[in-house]
Amino acid sequence: MRELGFRVLDKETNDYGLSDFLLLDSNGKLMFFNFAGDGVKIQYVNQKNFVVEHATGVLDKNGKMIYVGDIIRMRFPYDKRFIDNFVVVEDKASPYIGLLTEPKCTEVFVLARRLSSQYEIIGDIHHNPELLDKDQSNEEE
Repeated sequence: MRELGFRVLDKETNDYGLSDFLLLDSNGKLMFFNFAGDGVKIQYVNQKNFVVEHATGVLDKNGKMIYVGDIIRMRFPYDKRFIDNFVVVEDKASPYIGLLTEPKCTEVFVLARRLSSQYEIIGDIHHNPELLDKDQSNEEE
């Protein structure tokens, strides 16, 4: 079972800073509690200004939660050779969270908890899309 959690990217500021203040209702709509005035009111926010990225429930080798939208570097489990950089995606055709190397390959690979020690978060698709470039991902580290 996947751990519940999410982070929110504000498209205007290109920052995840509001994640601690916003909540998701049962329909996936973003809202917050407004304590101004004589009580508490639930207010919904304009969804088109934000990107909601769900937690996968899988930690990388450094113990950081992996979210949809993260770019991770993966190595072979046995000899630690570099495989590629992948973006974490929700596969709408299955219940799984996947790894995608698009545009190099459009096949989605399953993000497996048992391989978490081979994953390292190196950025995210919004701030570091260049990490998925063909030339960049073929480098051996």
